[in-house]
Amino acid sequence: MKKIKRLALLSITIISFLPAMAQGEKGGRVFSSNINELYFMKYDAGYKVKARITDLSKVENKFPEQLLESVLSSTSYEWDILNTLDGKNKNPMD
Repeated sequence: MKKIKRLALLSITIISFLPAMAQGEKGGRVFSSNINELYFMKYDAGYKVKARITDLSKVENKFPEQLLESVLSSTSYEWDILNTLDGKNKNPMD
């Protein structure tokens, strides 16, 4: 009886994750190479960054916070490229 319950629980768990796995990767991706330096900042615990940008033409990316907001808001491959070193990287698919 315990084996049947375990098998049922495992099956339900796997089935519940299938839709998420089928969707594939969504959101911003990073296309970079040859990273020589890395900077980070620690913000206050209450600081929140959200995906608020709705149009690619409104992206500025002048400050790290704007870049992070743009990465979270990204909805297209072109937007991802713009977020990579201000779009200066060559398209990696070429």
